[in-house]
Amino acid sequence: MAGQGTSSQTHDYQWLDRSLARYAATLVYYRLRQVDQDGTVNYSPVRSVAVPVVAGLALFPNPTRATATLTGVEPGTQVQVYDALGRLVLAATADAAGTAALRLPPGLAQGVYLVRVGSKALRLSVAD
Repeated sequence: MAGQGTSSQTHDYQWLDRSLARYAATLVYYRLRQVDQDGTVNYSPVRSVAVPVVAGLALFPNPTRATATLTGVEPGTQVQVYDALGRLVLAATADAAGTAALRLPPGLAQGVYLVRVGSKALRLSVAD
């Protein structure tokens, strides 16, 4: 984001992290990098931001190997499962009861996957 240039006045800035749901974390860390016109770089102190837990959604069993169930979803809502590289692994639709059955592909590698429901996200651990 562009700064105000050379100034002796205080300026307020704000930024919305539109990727926050992808992190599937309850605590995230940020710091600012300021680049002056002469190329000098300064960093702010690291700040933590608490992210509220998604209420109403439940994902179980977690960890899993082959199948997981997501409850508390609006009926007809699309649910996606992504790997750590952001590749879509699975897509499902919540049924009339607000439940989505996540049948993972055979041979899926162990690890942590991201289950996205709209702007909300949960972590799913796949283990042997």
